[in-house]
Amino acid sequence: MTLRRWRILRAVLLALLALGLIAFAAAWWLLAGSRAQLDGQLKLPGLEASVSIKRDTLGTVTIEAATAPTSVTPWVMCTRRSVSSRWI
Repeated sequence: MTLRRWRILRAVLLALLALGLIAFAAAWWLLAGSRAQLDGQLKLPGLEASVSIKRDTLGTVTIEAATAPTSVTPWVMCTRRSVSSRWI
């Protein structure tokens, strides 16, 4: 190959790499809102006492609350948007 072809090939490869990085960054930014919030505190209306929601290493959710009705409220609020709202 001539020197000119190498330069063109290198420019095309660098442009493709730059476009790939821009596409990855854009997808990461756009999908950031759909990831679950794993840290922090949230005040919800209707809760009578504090509720603790924890996940284990496999992602299984454990809800701990001072009273039984309080522990049901977050589950009901989460399942309103899901396809199935049956108890596990």
